[in-house]
Amino acid sequence: MGWAEVYPVLTPNMFRTVSRKLDISGPVIVEPKYDGVLVVAVNGRLYSEAGRPLGGKLLDGLRRSGYMEEVLEASHKRVLMLELFGKRVTPHGYHRFHPRDYDVVVLDTGRGWPPHLYPPEDSRVFAEKHGLPFVEYEYVNASGDISYRWLANLLRRYVGWEGCVVKLYSWHGHKLPGRYKRLGAIMVKARWATIGKLYQTTSRR
Repeated sequence: MGWAEVYPVLTPNMFRTVSRKLDISGPVIVEPKYDGVLVVAVNGRLYSEAGRPLGGKLLDGLRRSGYMEEVLEASHKRVLMLELFGKRVTPHGYHRFHPRDYDVVVLDTGRGWPPHLYPPEDSRVFAEKHGLPFVEYEYVNASGDISYRWLANLLRRYVGWEGCVVKLYSWHGHKLPGRYKRLGAIMVKARWATIGKLYQTTSRR
């Protein structure tokens, strides 16, 4: 099983298929979408998004980021979801002017298998305690509606990024369906490449 299945970040279309069973009853978390690759660290082992042991250029990139020791140490206490990015790890070019060739940011931390995610407030404290940067996030009121237009308007805050990611955690009072209840969160991404045209339309109105 690939980590994209264990830690799914849904497209707006995929989100619509499950949103009818979702009770939005609290703040949502919004953070920038990095243009890198997902790396998962578990008990001192590193895996790619496909679920395979991390190797080759990605493993070398993580070493060259300067965070390898901190990642491995922290992974003995929690499952870490990381983004490896930088000038040399940017599939769509959004980080081509990043000051570092290789960099790392913690997106989430969890416990058990499949992992159950901790709230971002707790994960931030844990990451920073272990010398790891944690993704910057903000609280947004979704008013019970996460639509294409709402996502498109949200993109205005993330010019220069690949997009943004909206996260709803059960810790914040949201009632999540099925597998997302076990994960403790449901996530949906808004990318400039997919709904940017809708943003341009709404911005002219």
